[in-house]
Amino acid sequence: MVLLKRINDQLQLRILCDALMDRGIVYQVDNQGINALMPVPGLFDARLMVAEDDLAQARQVLVDIEGLARE
Repeated sequence: MVLLKRINDQLQLRILCDALMDRGIVYQVDNQGINALMPVPGLFDARLMVAEDDLAQARQVLVDIEGLARE
């Protein structure tokens, strides 16, 4: 597994996980529990990890989701 993104926002994390799951992309979240208890940016960020084979597709999902957030 490789790092896709560090996230300290639980809502953003859920949205990204749902988007990855909808596309069949294998992922895991590290530090999710401690991040929910102590959401200190940069210190206890959740780490969204994806399978190395899915990294390019996962990055595109991330770009698409972040693009929608700006609109």
